[in-house]
Amino acid sequence: MSLNYESVLKAAPERTELNAVLAPLLAYRVGGPADVLAQPEHPNELGAILKAAHALGAPVYILGGGTNLIVRDGGIRGVVIHLGRGFRTSRVEQDRLIAGASATMMQAATAAERAGLAGFEFGYDIPGTVGGALTMNAGAHGSEVKDVLVEVRGYNVKGDEVRVPVDAIRFAYRTAVYPEHLYFSQAVFQLAHGDAEAVAAKRKANHAYRMRTQPKGRSVGSVFKNPPGDYAGRLIEACGFKGMRRGGAHVSEKHANWILNDQNATAADIEGLIRDIQSKVKTEFDVMLQTEVKIVGEALQEVES
Repeated sequence: MSLNYESVLKAAPERTELNAVLAPLLAYRVGGPADVLAQPEHPNELGAILKAAHALGAPVYILGGGTNLIVRDGGIRGVVIHLGRGFRTSRVEQDRLIAGASATMMQAATAAERAGLAGFEFGYDIPGTVGGALTMNAGAHGSEVKDVLVEVRGYNVKGDEVRVPVDAIRFAYRTAVYPEHLYFSQAVFQLAHGDAEAVAAKRKANHAYRMRTQPKGRSVGSVFKNPPGDYAGRLIEACGFKGMRRGGAHVSEKHANWILNDQNATAADIEGLIRDIQSKVKTEFDVMLQTEVKIVGEALQEVES
């Protein structure tokens, strides 16, 4: 059933668009359109859009930086929110970093480094936004978001402003469970004053390691979570998938847990390769790999039928 999105459009008329193309906002540059794309610049606009969508009964999706998301070729039925520049600001107050949800993790880490704060160096090499990192408890170089998080600020599904302390959130490997569904606007991180040169040196060493070990090209980074006691990349490589192609997507020869779009792949190509890998690894090792990337939306044939 199609919805009349007039009330959502009126909530922020200059920030909303019907039947909007999403692919340019996604790391893989693939995927179909959204019924509505909303790009609020201010918290009051975000709250108004959420209230209107809730009253309409429309599904709401947060796009973030598009670095941990695959949108199927048929697109998304509902309202997709992509936070604007007003949510990108990061600032330091004493030994705390307050980062906007649409700031990239690199931007937030840079703000901390410039203030001489240590503890957020790991964030420099995490692709995507602060909001995306909060969603999945992102981590790198032995540290995770949960290690330095103090509080999350945002809105609930009704558009009401809420603040959630870290002890109310349940964390696991690449997982964060909040007491209610939240649309993030800011996060507060507790850091420590450190030597600016030492902080920069650690960040540079981490980044150099990433450059040596990770592929280049259109990707979302690691596609699968590591299973307990093992590595997804090892299992995938052992099954002979390095370099394997499906349509315009292929498994990186450098790191088997990365799938690249190097020949105008479709979302179906990428998802199909993911399913092929899961099936083979399950058959060979009796391990069902869980995706780190989120796959949303409708397949193209569902829309056409």
